[in-house]
Amino acid sequence: MNNVKLKDDRLVIIKEFREEDKEKLIEMYESLSDEALRWAMPPYTRDRLEKGWLSNLQSLISVVAFHHDKIVGHAQIFKHAHARRKGNG
Repeated sequence: MNNVKLKDDRLVIIKEFREEDKEKLIEMYESLSDEALRWAMPPYTRDRLEKGWLSNLQSLISVVAFHHDKIVGHAQIFKHAHARRKGNG
């Protein structure tokens, strides 16, 4: 866990995503405006999140940013399983 102070002086906590964070992550994506989604990568819906990213956590390095008790950011690095691409994400 890391505490990070943003430019607007808010403090966020960056931590590894855990299964118990799932509902808060889905809430974050469901709260995004159409304009914000225009610049994001899918999936955005509960079904796509659960069947896509959240069903494949062993192949990801996934972190979330919390402000108070709400997820306000999410980042992932996809790990490659093929030996030739080992060390790339």
